[in-house]
This record gives sequence, structure tokens and C-alpha cells, in this order.
Amino acid sequence: MRVVVLEEGELVLLEGELKPEPSKNEILISVRKCAAYVPPVKSLSLFQPKKHQYPVGHDICGIVEQVGADVQRFKIGDYVVAMLPLDSSCSGLAEYALVNSACAVVKPSDVSPADCVVFQRAGIQAYTALHYQMRATKGDVILITRGAHGARTAILNLAQHWGFRVLVTAYSQEEFRALQQHVNETQIIDISAGTSITAACTELTGGLGVDGFIDAGDISDAAGAAGDGPTKHEVLSCLGVGGKWVTMVPNLQLDPPDAQLLYWKGCSVCFLNEHAWTLSGSQQGRFLHMLTDLMAKIERKVIQPIQTHEQTIGSVKLINTVPSIGSATVISLQGADPPATAQSYNGGYGGGGGYTSTSYHAGSGYGMG
Repeated sequence: MRVVVLEEGELVLLEGELKPEPSKNEILISVRKCAAYVPPVKSLSLFQPKKHQYPVGHDICGIVEQVGADVQRFKIGDYVVAMLPLDSSCSGLAEYALVNSACAVVKPSDVSPADCVVFQRAGIQAYTALHYQMRATKGDVILITRGAHGARTAILNLAQHWGFRVLVTAYSQEEFRALQQHVNETQIIDISAGTSITAACTELTGGLGVDGFIDAGDISDAAGAAGDGPTKHEVLSCLGVGGKWVTMVPNLQLDPPDAQLLYWKGCSVCFLNEHAWTLSGSQQGRFLHMLTDLMAKIERKVIQPIQTHEQTIGSVKLINTVPSIGSATVISLQGADPPATAQSYNGGYGGGGGYTSTSYHAGSGYGMG
């Protein structure tokens, strides 16, 4: 089989690899779609030190070809969506991938495989940031940067669906136009027009500040961060009393004046890492809840589809890991998908009963339909 790995910072296609065999808790997936996202080498090397080749491709969708002896939630032929953990020894960007059964759910029949893999990462980020970290409630004001980049539109869609007041930044006219398809023009802070993000937040919130701020790892004065986003002081100035800053900058450091501002406002900083769920065995139930509910919301068009560009596994060296405005890249593997058939989640976890992947809306533990 063909497998793509990361070697010395370059994506390399390996031919003639042996098809892996699942252990008792794993399923073997014939991969049909994989999101074109490659984590930083520093993140991969942290969990798999002393390796010169790293598996890539963590958000996948495909058909179960084999199941382990102890797997009860899936059967051969199920169409599933899965997220491989960062410490996985198997590449998702391959013709076949091994996945722990606790990291996968059945794909709703009315959701396209491309939408599944495109929105999986951003969707888990949205649930993590808004529910588990911010504990946001209806009416809270949430500011999101880079909301039109790739699948981050899913964060906008979910935040509005759950009743939050969303503000979002635009750093170019192209981004501004893309955001107009998702939010009202009055909710867009047009940085490209010279608008100050701090002044705009003050005006739009009546001087109270925002309840939550979600960056895209684009803090301009953070070490190792890329982009021309807001500075750390600007973010803290935008926050209201008791506000939460959810950041994707892994090595964020605050200077003493900024830490004092954080203290006097009673604010806090959270680090957003969607892979934390799959790296922790004790959080499998929550992860499955989020992934199942996310698929249901994609099926109900709560999350609006975006344009996808498809590439084949043979052209993976052309993958651009920087998200495009209003679109995302998907890698296609194997061949044509079979006709869609109704599928259900008949298992359960943590000793609980089963539920269907399309009926898990209310009572999901999020208090949000």
C-alpha cells in the first residue's frame, strides 16, 4: 500500500508498504478522504522522539475493512470518521490506517466524506474552546480571529447556533467578503481598513469587553507565532472582566505588565489543543460525544459547507498547510465511494447504551441543540 510520512520537514510517499493488522481494540480503515493538515514537526517529535519519519494525516474518513477481537461498536463495511492521536504509529494519509475504536464514530449517511474530514479539527476546537474552556452561555460575546480561514468557519457557525454574539476579524477585503456569508457585516472588525481591534471591541461591547477571545495562533508578538494578528496586549485589552483567552500559541509567554492586566481583570488563559482528547484515555467518552454531535450538526447544515479542493495521494507534496480563505484541501485515496446507506451507532461506551448518530442533538451534555 501507499503511505505518506514526514521526513526532514518534507512529505514523502512510500510505496509497497505492508497492510497493517488491527490489534484487539483497533479497526482497519480503508481510507477514502484525509484532511490536508500536517502538525508542526516539534509537536510530532514530542510524542515520537528519535524518529526520522513521522506519520501524518490525522482526520480521516473511510470504510472499516477489519475489526479487532474486542471491538463491538463497529462492523466490517461501516463508513466511519476518525481522528488519529499524535502518538499514533500509523499515518492517516495512507490507503489503509489503523485506528483505536475509541477515536471513531459512524458517518451519517447524508454527510459527504469531504465535509467530515474538513470540519473535524475545527469542530472539535469549537466544542473544546466554547464549552469546556470558556463555559460560554447564551448571549456571551465571543471574538474570533481568522474566522474565514479554512474550516474555522465551523467555529463561527457553531458559536452563532448556540446563541453567542460573535465578532470576527478581517485582515483583507477577500476575508471580509468571505465572512459576509457567515455573519452580519456589523459583526466584522475590518482590520484591513485600519480599524483598531481594541477600539472596535470597546465600541461594539459598550466598553464592557468580550467574554471570550479565540485566536488562530496568529499573535503577532508571540515567540514562534506566524501572522500579523493582534498583539498580546491588544487581546488582553479586548477582554472584559472574567473573560477567557483561548490561544493556539503553544509557547505563549506574558510580560509582567500583561500578567498584571490579566490579574486585575480576573481573566484567564487557556491553551487550545484538539489532540488532548485523543491523547487521554480518560476523555474518550467526551471526545465521542463531541465528534458524534459535530457530525449531526454537519448533517443538519448548522455548519455551512465550504469549497474543497481535492488532491490525490500522488500529489501530496503540493499540500499547502496554510489555510486558504473560504476553502480547504482534501486528499482523496482508494477510489470511488460506495452508494450511501443509512448507518447507526449501535454501541455505546463507558457502560452506557447506544444512540444513533443522527438523533444525538438535545441532551448531549452541551445544553445546546
